[in-house]
Amino acid sequence: MREFKARSRLLEREGKVPLPKHLIFEPTVVCNLNCTMCERHVSAAALKKKELGFEEIKKFINNLPPSIESVYISGGEPTLRPDLIDIIKCFRKRGIVVNFQSNGTLVDRVLEASRIKGVFPSFSLDGPRDVHNKIRGKSFVFDRNMKIFHALREELHKGLIITSIICEDNLHVLKEMIGLLKEEDLVPDLIIFELARWITKEMVEDTIRLLGVNEEDLPPHLKDRETPSFSYEDFSELLTELNETLQKNKFKYLFVPKNLLERSKEFYYRSYRESHELFCEHLEVLRIGSEGNITPCFNIRNSLGNVTQDSIETIWNSREFRDYRVNLIENNLTPLCESCFRCLDIHTYKEPGLLDGAKGVVKRVLRFPRMMMYRN
Repeated sequence: MREFKARSRLLEREGKVPLPKHLIFEPTVVCNLNCTMCERHVSAAALKKKELGFEEIKKFINNLPPSIESVYISGGEPTLRPDLIDIIKCFRKRGIVVNFQSNGTLVDRVLEASRIKGVFPSFSLDGPRDVHNKIRGKSFVFDRNMKIFHALREELHKGLIITSIICEDNLHVLKEMIGLLKEEDLVPDLIIFELARWITKEMVEDTIRLLGVNEEDLPPHLKDRETPSFSYEDFSELLTELNETLQKNKFKYLFVPKNLLERSKEFYYRSYRESHELFCEHLEVLRIGSEGNITPCFNIRNSLGNVTQDSIETIWNSREFRDYRVNLIENNLTPLCESCFRCLDIHTYKEPGLLDGAKGVVKRVLRFPRMMMYRN
């Protein structure tokens, strides 16, 4: 608690934070799916941007601060890079624990990566076969994921981590998915239910005004409303039933945002930010994009420096990065932030046991630090 208060005071006053322990790296922005709830459908122009080559990636990995303990490899779909295995081996050579998120479409590459000691894959599953395939936009995705899940359990003896995005296409079948996993003897070590984000043009404009970032640094795929098409009554009822089903079947699970059950009405109507003092846990996580740019988060993607031009230590507490952090805190984050799983009520953050309890579940299941707390 004393450490947290000291870090908070330093952050609020000067925008400084200690060198990061955790890294999120996007080796590519390219994806082979077109998921219905994804707010990061990448534009054609973005796809033409230069990705770092392997030698450039190897160089920045070798120059990472010694504080880095774990990396979360995200995307895009990281397995689309043919050199992903070599990238993973570079991290492991530094003793860095690797988690990678995959859509499970490239089965052999996922399993090859998963065989490496200290490497832990995680996946998305949004419903039974028909629903999952509809959301992901391809007819083969569900079956390929199930093939991987069985291989992880029966051949590799590794943990199974699943994230399900709660959205308009699957709210009514999430309980059914729990039964399906149990029937297949694939009860995951941890399943995370994350509320989809509905981002509008107005929310983007407000964020630009508050933070002074450019429009091209924010999500290109916008909704025409900030609430889902299903009613709050249906949402609340099904959320309660899902929670009861998970408990009955003795699943280890998390809802994110972490207080989604207790504050479902505020998250549904997007009023959470109006009545809570918020903190962004991602402020202490290093994020490096496919071009080598260090960016604040997956939604707010203005470059604060590039690893091919400056050291991470120089960029991390540069004047620009410090000003960004102070501005974010002073504005109580942004309209894009309030339903993000990294966005926390600062009083909940300070309350002993609550946040630590959630992290404790992840640590016990995965046996390495804070893996899923920094998912994508």
